[in-house]
Amino acid sequence: MGLSRLDNFLKSSRGTILYVDPNSLDATDSIENQGNSLTRPFKTIQRALIESARFSYQRGLNNDRFGKTTILLYPGDHLIDNRPGYIPDGVNNFRLRDGTTTNNLPAFDLNSNFDLTSADNELHKLNSIYGGVILPRGTSLVGLDLRKTKVRPKYVPNPENDDIERSAIFRVTGVCYIWQFTLFDSDPNGVCYKDYTNNPFVPNFSHHKLACFEYADGTNDVKIEDTFQTYSTDRTDLDMYYEKISLVYGQSSGREISPDYPSSGLDIQPKIDEFRIVGSTGQSIGITSIKAGNGIVATTNITVTTTSAVDGLDVDTPFRVSGITAAGYNGQFVVSEKTSSTQIVYQVQNSPISALPSVTGATLSLQSDTVTSASPYIFNISLRSVFGMCGLVADGSKASGFKSMVVAQFTAVGLQKDDNAFVKYNSTTGAYEDNSTAITPLSNDSRAVFKPSYKNFHIKATNNSVIQAVSVFAIGFAEHFVTENGGDQSITNSNSNFGAKSLVADGFRNESFAQDDLGYITHIIPPKEVPLTESSIEFSAIDVLQTVGIASTAHLYLYAEKNLSVPPENVIEGYRIGTRVNDTLKVLVASAGSATEYSSRIVMPGSQSSSEKSFNVNRSAAGINSIGAFSSGGTSNVLTFTQSHTLLEGESIRILSDNGHLPDGLTPNIVYFAITSGLTTTTNIKIAKTLNDALNGTPLNINANGGALKSCK
Repeated sequence: MGLSRLDNFLKSSRGTILYVDPNSLDATDSIENQGNSLTRPFKTIQRALIESARFSYQRGLNNDRFGKTTILLYPGDHLIDNRPGYIPDGVNNFRLRDGTTTNNLPAFDLNSNFDLTSADNELHKLNSIYGGVILPRGTSLVGLDLRKTKVRPKYVPNPENDDIERSAIFRVTGVCYIWQFTLFDSDPNGVCYKDYTNNPFVPNFSHHKLACFEYADGTNDVKIEDTFQTYSTDRTDLDMYYEKISLVYGQSSGREISPDYPSSGLDIQPKIDEFRIVGSTGQSIGITSIKAGNGIVATTNITVTTTSAVDGLDVDTPFRVSGITAAGYNGQFVVSEKTSSTQIVYQVQNSPISALPSVTGATLSLQSDTVTSASPYIFNISLRSVFGMCGLVADGSKASGFKSMVVAQFTAVGLQKDDNAFVKYNSTTGAYEDNSTAITPLSNDSRAVFKPSYKNFHIKATNNSVIQAVSVFAIGFAEHFVTENGGDQSITNSNSNFGAKSLVADGFRNESFAQDDLGYITHIIPPKEVPLTESSIEFSAIDVLQTVGIASTAHLYLYAEKNLSVPPENVIEGYRIGTRVNDTLKVLVASAGSATEYSSRIVMPGSQSSSEKSFNVNRSAAGINSIGAFSSGGTSNVLTFTQSHTLLEGESIRILSDNGHLPDGLTPNIVYFAITSGLTTTTNIKIAKTLNDALNGTPLNINANGGALKSCK
């Protein structure tokens, strides 16, 4: 068989499958190659994705193909130049993310630069304006070998510059299927980009601001407000992507898309199912008119005009018409043509009798029961990062519909070798120290923790998105599975190993579910006050003979209480004697035929304190506790009160803080013991862990950290 005939035999004429093999001698990204033949694959994934968008194009509005192309990746090293793409802004004018402008995006031709090792390659210019390669029209990426099909990014956002925003390698659309390859950090033996310039850097720094997969944004108008520029428009990131597709496929490409940007009649646009994930969650709108045919002669083509534009109503979208009194119009249908933002056409089996019926009370409702679209599906993928690259982000603010992603068998190693990502607590100074003052490498120190700004994650769902995760294994991340602001994850047969936190949830939905928004608070009924009933409890009896037989009138002696090592019971009928403020002991003494009541306050030894001894720790105007070097006398581990104390040697105490933070060396809700001997002033004490330590004068090592403190007996 001749080679030309073999090529035809192996070619996918409609682009249902495209091939990428960077190691093939015949591989080329040239514009005259469509990558749809095994004998002539593409060299790069990016070129194949752009060609997938072109294959989806069909002349006419809102009728492009969707979910038709699979890209087959052969084993090898696949580079992705995932830098932020150009922003179309008028005729032959493009904004760059550094605030400059250019006209350097010509139509593709035989001389176009598709070399990803070149900073000025044409491929990265079509990326998302936020960075990341867009997978258009639900295109699938399928690798042939999980271990040997390797993908590396060329752009890693600068971790030390907050003006450089987070980014992604791939930005997925609905119906995408991603299977069987491994993602790595940027090539450690090469260079990468880390800001909005073309300056190269060695990629030996944290990758935590880069995720492998994220939604392509088809819902939010582009708005940029950073130190580089202020720019806003009524077009989305996906809109801009297809604007650039229309421009690069000009006359010189041999496969022109016309009209192109900035024409108002641009003939290639985002498909609703690229960002409306699975389908609509339901919406109803009024109908202003409905007609069969031209409204005079009825046909099976029905034209509906709605009272306002309906988000998500596009070709092939399922909907229901109800409330039309004339026969032949009501029922469930799909859109066959969208003629304007408020007008669609659908087809019925038989022509209605009435060509222009009344629409009073009629509605059009989007149907949520549909399989027209589907969630992006990431399956059997590996991530092996030693600089903390993140796995997957499902940000519901960038999608509509069910806002869902499905992920299975996504095993990720997210280690972190960048010492700048960690801090270590110094218990002596009470401060966290970073890499600039650390003696040993913090990335190897088990006592080091992640800086909040350097936290990485494996799977994150935010802004009401939903993730179904099955057999997902996360290793070494700061946070493994994260939900924020109404995100929802269903996690099955998955695991978290090492790292810092397994499950993290933060925030809440911006609005409640409709079925939950039905209750109202009408009254607040406070708890009923429980009346306090005082009662007298009988304590021990007085030994009258012993008391009378002693010359001193200042003492009373209890009956049968003669052993100093066994004091009288102080808990009687569940009541602890002396715990009530100003608690008293009372006694009735009979004399001359009448009884007289005598009473005395119950106080703690060495003081007039009743119920408790409480002393506030002195604190400077700057909020530093008078402990150690800041105490009266400046002696280590000494604590200074605002007043003289009445604590005894070895007396039990607790240390409380107004904000819950105690000096290092102390633990909340622990009973300690006071050391009062050997100190120069009655405002000072030391704290011991045990009674024996207190009696032996062995204090705890503490510093001046913590909130406003007080000691309570």
